[in-house]
Amino acid sequence: MIMYGHDGRPYDEGDGFYEQLNALGQRCRDVAVSKGFDDAWKKEKVDRYLLLIVSEACEAQNDLRDGHSPNEVWTEKDKDGLDKPCGFPIECADILIRVAHLMAAHEIDVTEMVRMKLAYNAQRPTKHGRQF
Repeated sequence: MIMYGHDGRPYDEGDGFYEQLNALGQRCRDVAVSKGFDDAWKKEKVDRYLLLIVSEACEAQNDLRDGHSPNEVWTEKDKDGLDKPCGFPIECADILIRVAHLMAAHEIDVTEMVRMKLAYNAQRPTKHGRQF
């Protein structure tokens, strides 16, 4: 099946995008493990980690509720004196990092899952048959 972008042009399957997804997952996992977070991947703790993903979405929403624009990024000093990037885009990146880590830790083929879901979505009606 050929999938098309919002501009009507077909996606180039050979552009390397999908192959980079598994690499992203592995890199996110490597960084998390190097900081002591791999213990979260015991099967009984998956639900707890899913809530951490939800908490990142809540932080993104709070940035918007506080009046920041969706593309605004700023820094604040953290407790260690490091410049911590903040803002809606940063929280979205946190969501992506946590999801990629979760999938890599469970040896889920990110590439295949994204391919499968995008192919399904490409066949669905506008707004998936809903109002919004």
